[in-house]
Amino acid sequence: MKAVDPTIKVGAVIVNGEDAYANYSSEAVTNSRTGATHSGWTPVLLTALKNLGVTPDFLIYHKYGNADGDAELMQLASTWPSDVTGLRQQVTDLSRNGWCRGRIGMHGKQRSHHLEQ
Repeated sequence: MKAVDPTIKVGAVIVNGEDAYANYSSEAVTNSRTGATHSGWTPVLLTALKNLGVTPDFLIYHKYGNADGDAELMQLASTWPSDVTGLRQQVTDLSRNGWCRGRIGMHGKQRSHHLEQ
């Protein structure tokens, strides 16, 4: 796609937590800063992209939660500052030498919907 139009921006979806959404334990990677092994979505994805020589232009943070009203929905967003701190640490740990310096966009907050029976 970028070969046809280099102005196109391509992002990668990430989640908070180095072991969150761990689908395959055989895909574990080692955090070079801590020495710990993780098999969560974000470290496995970022390591695979780095190994393929692919650098995302931006990162998309998906966080889902349910709320029964606008006030509860806004409360769910209260963890975003600490979430982003954790995400940036993961990106820093997994992208030594400045491999990935993409912006992090937020997505995924939702209000729950209840069907009347």
